[in-house]
Amino acid sequence: MTAEAQLKRLRASFAADEYTVAEVIEATKRTFDNLRKEMDERISALERRVKELEAGVVK
Repeated sequence: MTAEAQLKRLRASFAADEYTVAEVIEATKRTFDNLRKEMDERISALERRVKELEAGVVK
């Protein structure tokens, strides 16, 4: 599930009073940790691609 989808689900659940504030905070932390991981992976992939292009290796 994407970070955006998790946030939408969290908002809906919180609005329905299905979770406590502490649970929402913890879930939000996990969501942002996952988003940070995704962004780090994308940045690493872009950095690798830049190095390939600089070295003249084109896929």
